[in-house]
Amino acid sequence: MLLDFELGVKVAVLSSSPACGHFVHFYTMFQWFELGLTVGVLYYGGHLVVSGALTGGTLISFILYQVQLGDCLNVRLLVCFNTVFQC
Repeated sequence: MLLDFELGVKVAVLSSSPACGHFVHFYTMFQWFELGLTVGVLYYGGHLVVSGALTGGTLISFILYQVQLGDCLNVRLLVCFNTVFQC
């Protein structure tokens, strides 16, 4: 995750376009949102596991699916911004 952010910062520094600065800001907010979503899933899922409504294995598999989806969205975001703004 940090490597993707560093890539976005390098792109913005190398380009003088203000659109790339907006890209770095938006991408950083997207990363914080993804992190908050993961924390929320762990918090709520932990309560479900403790109460017995969900097994630990099911929670782990859901988190792995969430991480995989997040990685796909990160790549899609990078491709879209690179295509639209030519950073």
